[in-house]
Amino acid sequence: MFGREPIEPYSYGTAWYLIDHVLGLRASYLDTHELAGTDLRRYNVLVLPDGAGPEALKNDMEPLKAWVTAGGTLVAIGSSAAAFAKEKDGLGTTRQLSDVLGKMDDYRQAVVREWEARQTTPDPAKVWAYSPPTEVIYPWLIGESEDKEKEDDLKRRDAWRAIFMPAGALLAGRVDEQSWLTAGCGDYVPLIYTGRTVLLAPPTVFAPVRLGFFNPAPLKTPEPAAPAAKAESKDKKKDDDKPAPGWRIAPPGFEMRLRMSGLLWPEAADRLANAAYVTRESVGTGELILFASDPNFRGAALGTSRIFANAIVLGPGMGASEPIKP
Repeated sequence: MFGREPIEPYSYGTAWYLIDHVLGLRASYLDTHELAGTDLRRYNVLVLPDGAGPEALKNDMEPLKAWVTAGGTLVAIGSSAAAFAKEKDGLGTTRQLSDVLGKMDDYRQAVVREWEARQTTPDPAKVWAYSPPTEVIYPWLIGESEDKEKEDDLKRRDAWRAIFMPAGALLAGRVDEQSWLTAGCGDYVPLIYTGRTVLLAPPTVFAPVRLGFFNPAPLKTPEPAAPAAKAESKDKKKDDDKPAPGWRIAPPGFEMRLRMSGLLWPEAADRLANAAYVTRESVGTGELILFASDPNFRGAALGTSRIFANAIVLGPGMGASEPIKP
């Protein structure tokens, strides 16, 4: 595990405590400034706690990429994860929200596909029908906006929302229970979210935990119809029939529950909904695991600490194709 400047002492300390005192694992603790000159071949897992941004790691990307491609498991947290989630001078295909504002359809599709893949009750009549269907529904179109906004406007709006990011709020994360990373976590996990890193996973990247739990929507009691003062225009009625555009999509019949406790401004909630809390993707014969926020924050969130422990203990055997060769 790498420490010292620019790594955040709190992030380093909580990760060190979990590795050394809770798990009882032997580990090497290295200086981040000497990363480029360190022989990494003796290690099969590298941990970069929060604090090392793109500028701090720009000279270390090539050795890290070579090490991961050879079979290593790289775990990065917070702003250190953001350094790898860059199209230029990064590693892997996970991206930050602010860098893909004009390409949200691809990432929205990943959210819908994940949900649809976990539904195990298809319509038997349709599955066993002898005739082809008369209509095919494409689920990733749910929630899409027909109007493509200008990228400058999207960036300006996102910069405004980023001002309200939480200093420490307890959020609900929905869990893919079939992932080895989330073994022992259940179908949702409380997580402490801090910082400004918002990760988006395309369909090619596995996101075992996303922000926001899909809860069945309560049944609404029909309200008595009020006498119409005047006839509504056809355009207004057409707009009301459209699905809500944007990133905050939920399956039909469900509503998203995001905040569990603490202060979460609506601007921040709008920015965080459906974003990936942790991502995992293969790079060569190795793997890259990114945490958007510190899973070991003050040792208070045992569920996300378990995910971090699974990443460093199970990662080399479950995620990497082959071990590092000296």
